[in-house]
Amino acid sequence: MNKLLLQCLFVVLFLNIIFNIGFSEYDEITVENIDDEYYIIGWTKIYECTEGKTGNWNTSYSDSEIIELALISDSIRIAPPKEIAGIINTEYSNFALLSKPDYYPQLALNNDPPKMVCYGGPDLNAWIGTDTAKARVNNGCSDIDNFIDYVYWNPGTTGLRLSPANGRCHWEWFNLFGQNIEIYLGIIDMDIIATNIKGCDLCDADC
Repeated sequence: MNKLLLQCLFVVLFLNIIFNIGFSEYDEITVENIDDEYYIIGWTKIYECTEGKTGNWNTSYSDSEIIELALISDSIRIAPPKEIAGIINTEYSNFALLSKPDYYPQLALNNDPPKMVCYGGPDLNAWIGTDTAKARVNNGCSDIDNFIDYVYWNPGTTGLRLSPANGRCHWEWFNLFGQNIEIYLGIIDMDIIATNIKGCDLCDADC
């Protein structure tokens, strides 16, 4: 990513964060370093659950719309909230997982119909996260393959179990950490930096 592109991006993010100028099609916009390449990703929140309890799909979308989004997505982010009661969650990095494009978690989502993101077996290189976070996706995967019912189902006792159908919301089966779980689907969208809310090209010196 060149210097001008980064400058334009941070202008947009500054407007989005400081002045609450947003992009209606996304719930969040981030810049991610994936294998030393920078990507602008627009994220849509599709699910959230209280750890140890059941959760809810985003009611703004039907199951078919979530499936459609999964099919075109470039990444899935499974993470706790970045803030808790308005305070930065200092434990965020110990849990947050982000899948890389073109690796098995994402290929499973892009399959029609979408499969669980652990479908195909464990591959830690497929995920971005700390060693602590990635350890929860290192114990294999059940052969259940319906994404709407089972997002991730680790058959072991130390891994992620996330099943809307069964009301399971666990970072680890026998441990509770006080960290709820949110699921976002991301789309790489370099056009995000092209225009601001008024349609003015932020990267155009004559704008």
